[in-house]
Amino acid sequence: MASLNKVLLIGNVGRDPEFKAFQNGDKIANISLATSEKYKDKATGEQKELTQWHKVIIRNQNVIRVVDMYVKKGTPIVVDGKLTYRKFNASDGTEKMATEIVVGPYEGNITLLPGSDTSQSKFSSFVEEKREELDDEIPF
Repeated sequence: MASLNKVLLIGNVGRDPEFKAFQNGDKIANISLATSEKYKDKATGEQKELTQWHKVIIRNQNVIRVVDMYVKKGTPIVVDGKLTYRKFNASDGTEKMATEIVVGPYEGNITLLPGSDTSQSKFSSFVEEKREELDDEIPF
């Protein structure tokens, strides 16, 4: 039987991304992502908002470069990744469990959404620059 582990989240980055570098030159990025839903409280009739926080781990080096250049606190993004659970020992020695969304080296992605003060034109010019680099004539 086939199986699928895929998570798609749309939300806002809760704080500036954190990066960790390794001796081989690779990096890993951590993002805190907030997703919110609005609902009406049945008892009081007032509008309420429920915010969920998600830990996003990025292991794709190309995605990390884009995140480093364009993502900051408040940036609206789409995260396409997989759900993972990880056990670890806390500083007090107790065993804890972490739930994370992982954008791996070969699967998943981060998409920037318009509507933030992240420079959309800066991103567009970056994409156009890369497109021009690829527009060289094919040598055959």
